[in-house]
Amino acid sequence: MGLAKGWDKESADLYIHETGARISRTAYRGKMAWWFFPVSLDVPAVEHAATDEGREQAFATSEKELPKFRAKPKKKAVIAKKKKAAADEEGERGPGGAAAEANADQDADEEDGEDTD
Repeated sequence: MGLAKGWDKESADLYIHETGARISRTAYRGKMAWWFFPVSLDVPAVEHAATDEGREQAFATSEKELPKFRAKPKKKAVIAKKKKAAADEEGERGPGGAAAEANADQDADEEDGEDTD
């Protein structure tokens, strides 16, 4: 059996999708079966027979249930993250940013008696 795109085989009884969904042969709700566990807790697990055919059916269920594409982050969210990262970086340097740092280095050199020119 070849795995569909996005699936990793963790063991003989456990497959994990890149989205976090799982297909597992385990006892759940008192039944030993192949189970498709979606990522969302609002969506119920789907039971399939504890056979190789049941495993294949679980993968078929996953094709229907998994999103066909990954949502791309909204541009506003990406821009906000970049601004926050820039602000955090500047905050580490202190008030004035890189310019203040350069002036502080020059002042320290002049106090040591070194000529910067």
